[in-house]
Amino acid sequence: MRSFKVSKLFAIFVTVSILSTSSATAEDSKSEFNGKLLPPAQGQFQITFNQGADGNFGERYSAQVKPSDVFDPTRELPNYRAILPACLLPTDLTCIESIESKKVNEAVWKKGSLSTNQLDVGKVKVSESQPKWREYGTWKADPLTGKPAGGVASSWDLAATPHKEGVSYLAIVQFQASLLDNQNAFNPELGFSELNGMIQPWSWKCAESGFCDWLGSAVAKNDATSVFPPNTEFRITVRTNFLGSKIGSWMVGRLEKPTIKFDSEKLVIAGKPVSYPMGFLNFKSREECASKIESVMTKYFPRAPRTCSPPSSGFSTNSNDDVALPLFDVLDGEVTQNGEVENWTFSNGRKSNRIAVCSDPKNFSLATSNAMLYSVNPPVWDKDSSTLSYRIASTHLDRKSELNKGNYSLVISKKLADCLWNFDTAKASAEISITSSEGSRNIAVSAMRTSTDWIYFDASGFTFSAPEIKVKLINKAATTETKTITCVKGAKLKKVSGLKPKCPTGYKAKK
Repeated sequence: MRSFKVSKLFAIFVTVSILSTSSATAEDSKSEFNGKLLPPAQGQFQITFNQGADGNFGERYSAQVKPSDVFDPTRELPNYRAILPACLLPTDLTCIESIESKKVNEAVWKKGSLSTNQLDVGKVKVSESQPKWREYGTWKADPLTGKPAGGVASSWDLAATPHKEGVSYLAIVQFQASLLDNQNAFNPELGFSELNGMIQPWSWKCAESGFCDWLGSAVAKNDATSVFPPNTEFRITVRTNFLGSKIGSWMVGRLEKPTIKFDSEKLVIAGKPVSYPMGFLNFKSREECASKIESVMTKYFPRAPRTCSPPSSGFSTNSNDDVALPLFDVLDGEVTQNGEVENWTFSNGRKSNRIAVCSDPKNFSLATSNAMLYSVNPPVWDKDSSTLSYRIASTHLDRKSELNKGNYSLVISKKLADCLWNFDTAKASAEISITSSEGSRNIAVSAMRTSTDWIYFDASGFTFSAPEIKVKLINKAATTETKTITCVKGAKLKKVSGLKPKCPTGYKAKK
């Protein structure tokens, strides 16, 4: 298979702030391969990127691994995965209040209704490969311990925006955390925590036929069609309640031109779904694999055996994994795009509660892109240049040998922006430049949007030949402030106004 030249990582230096996540596979999700990716031949070793959804998205049932007195070295540490249920009563806590959709050119959102068919954890058939100590079930929210409600992914009908197999969409909002003595131990030092959300086109055709135990199936994508209907936006409203303080300060997502509302009780996120690249690389030998990636893999998996050694013949990663970006970096342009995957997702990361500058615990920043990969770490604030730096990466060419065109959006709370730039950013303008690695201007469209509590930056149309995007907020109030001086020439007086007023020839400024 032909190997295309790809981009090296490019840095996005922004005057604002951003987000992050992790990775896994849904229990009964369909394969999302659409580029006819073949397994490695004998002796080869294969690296893949994004062959499924980013992060731990797509899990549909709540589960717990409870503390145990039985010694089992294979047993996970106590933890839970709470799939937030649909809100049925005004008093329900930590649940999905609504799912809405609309066409891009429409002004009014249309609310979805809960589908007649719904998932049932009682009908889940757990495979023999699943650990026996993982218990599936449901439970109520517990404000005293901080444990959110555990339900199942909810199915919603959005009649105004049908997809190719119907009007149903699965809403999946998941909160994961560690358990300590059956209590929620939300402590980065003791365990992990993560919130993520996904809207997924869903089909109940198999349920109508009675062949799938009312579990339904994800709508698959092929080369000719999109999973989602074109030019459609989706919006989700989640009652965060006591989870509001646990979301953290940093998120990433697969949303185009997102908007956000967030307070102590509710999180509202909207945007278009995003199609982004899947990629792969086949090493001709295990020796070649080891020489190029073992140093990276050892750093991120110090207790794991050598990655390239038998019996393993491949390694798969997603853009929300810590190792994905460094792994792509050392492969130095050898990754080939084999297809695209389309998703509507958002997620905080396990490191999202750590922010060095102007921490705003009541808000977070969000970065979204159609790049193959993005950094899972929050952006780095550069005090000298008053910018935030962030990294994303993608192949230079798509699987049709055409240029990949990038889009990028950044959402930051106004409170955080005011703190970083030390002025009222409601009066700001954005200074934007996009430059390729060769120093040439990279053609792109960029815009800045504002609301009462949020600032949005969007860039699109740039290529992945290692461009550098720099955004800087400029205080228009300061730059437009004029001064007036009095100039003297003998008995004559003259007042001169301007940003930097100067007396005309023959006049001197009056002291």
